[in-house]
Amino acid sequence: MCARHPRAAHPRARRARGARAGPLHGSARLGHRPPRHRRSRRAGRGALGAHRCAREQRRAQRRGGILDHTLDDWNAVLAVNLTGAFICSAAVAPVMREGIEAGRQPGGVIVNIGSTAAAAQGSGSIAYATTKGGLHVFTKVLAHELGPHGIRVNAIAPGTTLTEWVERNLGDTLDASAASVPLRRLGQPEDVANAIAFLASDEARHITGQVLSVSGGGWMP
Repeated sequence: MCARHPRAAHPRARRARGARAGPLHGSARLGHRPPRHRRSRRAGRGALGAHRCAREQRRAQRRGGILDHTLDDWNAVLAVNLTGAFICSAAVAPVMREGIEAGRQPGGVIVNIGSTAAAAQGSGSIAYATTKGGLHVFTKVLAHELGPHGIRVNAIAPGTTLTEWVERNLGDTLDASAASVPLRRLGQPEDVANAIAFLASDEARHITGQVLSVSGGGWMP
């Protein structure tokens, strides 16, 4: 388990150890910096012996359109949302392949966290929507590349989900957002987690290169 903030990651790692069998590795401060991903990969490999599943989540968002964005704004979102996915995948894929070829693990799974904003022209953030669209394509290309090695790559595309950030920053629009969704409700974090767990599980062993919408019908690709 890797995260930027150890105070948040370590308690979650301890709870996950109690809920599921098998070891977890708590690490921190990855972001979009290759040396940090390499250190985390080495530490995780030492603790686990192999990487079976990598869930890649990163979020940087600058509100506004092209008239409101500077090049620095654009590059900051691109670095976290898209370059970070490349760096993380490049770090774990060789370890997964090595483990599969050595018979230490039956396969590997990467689950990227996209967004329905990739298909929403009125998402309110040109950089965020563009990078999430790029992440969806990256997922499909990577699935083609890694599939022959026994590694599956999928993504989920959550709609508006009731996280602390959403409630704090978008609270005045939540009722309207829920009314626009066919299921007439917004997502809970557990909805997203359950979708990730499914794609990472053996029940999804014949699924790769897909972007699963977790939006209550808000986005039907």
